[in-house]
Amino acid sequence: MPGSDDNDLIIEEEAAAEAERAPLLPPKSSSPSSSSSSSRQKQKLHRSGFSITSVASSIATGITHVPIPKAQKDGGNSLTNILCAIVFLVSSSAGFVELPLTRLIEDILCHQYYGIVEEGQGVGQGLKLIVNQTQIDESMCKEDAIQKKLAYLLAINAMLFAVVGCVSAFPWGLAADK
Repeated sequence: MPGSDDNDLIIEEEAAAEAERAPLLPPKSSSPSSSSSSSRQKQKLHRSGFSITSVASSIATGITHVPIPKAQKDGGNSLTNILCAIVFLVSSSAGFVELPLTRLIEDILCHQYYGIVEEGQGVGQGLKLIVNQTQIDESMCKEDAIQKKLAYLLAINAMLFAVVGCVSAFPWGLAADK
């Protein structure tokens, strides 16, 4: 039933309002007959829905009640499916770029380690260029010193990507809260 959740919420709100108007403590009286009436009044207050569990339940129901739209039968989700496919392809493309990039960085570090570099001419002070004619076997690039430097550079790269992602997502999170 589409309106039953709304009716339940209205009934719970009315019960909570009634509980708010009811006194928390019964009036004090000294007669013994009034003590039995005060215990009846306490039972009445308890039955009226004013308990911690009922209040917590009504709060939880109000917080967790999120209307979920029904899927359209005429293919209205095609745009959503296309956008999901685009996000998947863009996200998975990072894996295709990372392997060759790692190999290139390892090759540069390997050439630096074995000293097969020459000074750049006119490019800048202290910049070294790899001589393209010299090939180093990949198995020689698996030295601990080279791999430590490679792991350090890749960790710095991952940290910078994470920081940029957090910094760029933060304003959008604030905007979404408003």
